[in-house]
Amino acid sequence: SFNLLGRGGRLNDPLLAVLGLSPDYLQFGAGLLQPVFEGGALNAGIAAATAGQREAVASYGQAMLSAFREVETALANESYFRQRLGNLQDEAESMTSAVKLAKDKFIAGVINMQNLLQMEERLEAAQQQVIEATTGILINRVDLHLALGGSV
Repeated sequence: SFNLLGRGGRLNDPLLAVLGLSPDYLQFGAGLLQPVFEGGALNAGIAAATAGQREAVASYGQAMLSAFREVETALANESYFRQRLGNLQDEAESMTSAVKLAKDKFIAGVINMQNLLQMEERLEAAQQQVIEATTGILINRVDLHLALGGSV
């Protein structure tokens, strides 16, 4: 460390005051302080700061990779869920046509009530899968929004 000191004033001496002499004075000083031996504390502090900086950079890189992975996964899931939803909607439409045909056959007396109810049960299961696939798409979009830095 380095410091400067300065003082000034008028000398107040009773003997000189009787003679009418009160001289002014100025005093300057400078100081330099440097530790002679610190046992390597400065070098250890520099090494600790460097290690902390490297850790922060590594942590940032890991966070970035994780964010990219989340976005990539959400985008890949979007394509998968869309294709699955299309297939399930086609299946539900086919089941709707099959139930209509089964109702006509039931009215004509070709099939019994149990067969008709089984067809309607399959239609409801197909419709439930369409709803679940749509829910999956919506949840995936929320995940994508959050992965891109959006807020809830």
